[in-house]
Amino acid sequence: MDVERTIEFILAQEAKISATMEQIAEQQRAHEGRLGKQEEGLARQGEALAKLTEQVDLLTRVFIKTREQEGQVIDALGRKIEAVGEKVDQTTENVNALIRVVDGLVRRSNGEHRQ
Repeated sequence: MDVERTIEFILAQEAKISATMEQIAEQQRAHEGRLGKQEEGLARQGEALAKLTEQVDLLTRVFIKTREQEGQVIDALGRKIEAVGEKVDQTTENVNALIRVVDGLVRRSNGEHRQ
């Protein structure tokens, strides 16, 4: 009768081991499912990061081009301001010369009008 108990014990142990193995298999499938979802999430994040990198690169290029254009505009404005300054200087010289001529005419005639 010891043999029967031993067989029952072995069968009970085998049933427990089989149930444990099934639980382990279920847990492994669940872990694999979560791992797959995490991998998908990482792939989506990688794609989003790549798109974000492209957008940053585009914005950087636009910013650099805008800065170059601003530099060109500032240079052109500087040249125009210099030209206006030169014209103002020339106009001032002309006005001063005219004042000298008028002043000379007025002094010659002593401020009197000739008729």
